[in-house]
Amino acid sequence: MVMKAIVDRFKVVSSRLIASEQTSFVARRNITDNIVIAQEVIHSMRGTQKNMQCMAIKVDLEKAYDRVRWDFIDASLQAAFGNWSPIRQAQDGPLLSHLFFANGLILFGHTDDNQTCVMKDILDEFCDYSIYRINIQKTNIFFSKSVDDSLGRCISDFLGFPEVINLGHYLGVPLLHDKVTSSTLRFVVDTVHSKLTSWNTRQLSFVGKVTLAQSILLSIPICFMQTMMVPKGICAEIECMLRKFVLGIS
Repeated sequence: MVMKAIVDRFKVVSSRLIASEQTSFVARRNITDNIVIAQEVIHSMRGTQKNMQCMAIKVDLEKAYDRVRWDFIDASLQAAFGNWSPIRQAQDGPLLSHLFFANGLILFGHTDDNQTCVMKDILDEFCDYSIYRINIQKTNIFFSKSVDDSLGRCISDFLGFPEVINLGHYLGVPLLHDKVTSSTLRFVVDTVHSKLTSWNTRQLSFVGKVTLAQSILLSIPICFMQTMMVPKGICAEIECMLRKFVLGIS
């Protein structure tokens, strides 16, 4: 009861203390907000708009979850915001410079020389002051479709981050670059299958199998269903595996 009272009181001021870019620990904010925003931005960057000369950098900080103080990162970014030119997805849309969640960090900016130098200075100063390091091998940069190939290579070489055509996963969910197909979410089926094969079903009763399937297995695909349309074939395959698991069919 004491902890509940503390949490209820903290809710009143949490929205003013936690930055708007942080989507956790605040009522009506969810991890899926960041995922959907990131997916929509990447989708727009893949478009044919000639005036969209921008880039997205997915930063990987070494041992980020254990060591990085995210309030320090946010303060560093806010301090540099005067020189940083965020991107805008629509004429009257909000400005977007970065997305935070736990150890997930994506930076957005324009591809001109000035903004490239600003972003490099921000990252360099952060590493100097915080003694944390950026994992260059896992930090990738993605350019919008209208960015010239030679310009992209120059920026990639200057920042020291490899250019990719697919940023991969963000917060465990793929950042969509193409149409969603069964092969896109094949890893979800593989994850469910690995969970099933890791348990000894002989030691579980029928009720235990049902409970386990509902509480653990079904939570895996639900995470992806909140941010994208899952193909019917994937759903049918997962349901088939769960049915066999509950009924004890090998």
